[in-house]
Amino acid sequence: MTGNILQTLKIRPVRKNGFIDYMKSIGKLGGQNKVPRLSNDRTIADEMGKYRKAAKRPFRTLPSKKPLN
Repeated sequence: MTGNILQTLKIRPVRKNGFIDYMKSIGKLGGQNKVPRLSNDRTIADEMGKYRKAAKRPFRTLPSKKPLN
């Protein structure tokens, strides 16, 4: 596909109550406020980065497999 299309989805876990804390920080916590959907920029994604869940262990690269003789 070519043109201006969405990139592949990347899911990143958020700490417990992270989304609630985000909505509080922008003054939109409550029953009458909607969940933000899509945006043409990275404003929401960058802001949500502050509420990411800490990784239990760092990502590692796997060693290459050696051929069996």
